[in-house]
Amino acid sequence: MNRFATALLLSIGVTAAGSAAAGDWYFGLSAGQARADVSNEQMIAVGGAAMWPGGINSVSSESSSLDASDFSWSVFGGFRFTKNFALEVSYVDLGRTSYQRQITGIWIHGVTIPPPASFPLVSGTGEVTLDSAGLAVKALVAAPLGERFDVHANLGVFAYKTDMHASGSVTTGGISRFDRSADDDSQALSIGVGFGYRFYGPWTVNLDWQRYMDVGIDNKALEEAALSYPEKDFEADRDAVTLSLLLSF
Repeated sequence: MNRFATALLLSIGVTAAGSAAAGDWYFGLSAGQARADVSNEQMIAVGGAAMWPGGINSVSSESSSLDASDFSWSVFGGFRFTKNFALEVSYVDLGRTSYQRQITGIWIHGVTIPPPASFPLVSGTGEVTLDSAGLAVKALVAAPLGERFDVHANLGVFAYKTDMHASGSVTTGGISRFDRSADDDSQALSIGVGFGYRFYGPWTVNLDWQRYMDVGIDNKALEEAALSYPEKDFEADRDAVTLSLLLSF
């Protein structure tokens, strides 16, 4: 775990949960959408051979789609030490990032396009998926806005696991299939801001934005799965916008 982040959390030791009273426990659920800051080029690079399925090495046409957004959810609980500070632990699922590519070409190296009749075109597909989820510890601070509203911010550490799957196959021609999986455990810093409204008794609803920085999978884990990435690690920021329902007791 990042030593700076650990020391920061220990020195703060508390987080904020808004306009409810000090000394309260609380728990809640959140749901929304997370988006990964990745590009087509990154997904092609980390997918490796999956992006050139069946050994196709001379492409005549291609199409691709990148879905960097997915449903995100979390369950969390915490304790308010004061009206303005609390400590919170949550399980966070950032959803899936997926990239698909379809190509048409030939698999005999060095033949020009268009190929002669004796070298028919074959088509193939490749796919890469990344799933990240884990535990977050957050230190938050809140500022009340009247009796029912507050604004809040947080700083935390996210200990997560990323699962990657890369696969490719040729749909015609009977050429071999590519299939690899890798996973990695790591930590990332997170920051966030939000707005809260205590609408009835112990019930509060929050609207939050959270960034999890440099979430991904390291090159060692990729190499162990016979994959690779030209950079040291495959990493990207993940932004989540969520709506939370919180109960204090």
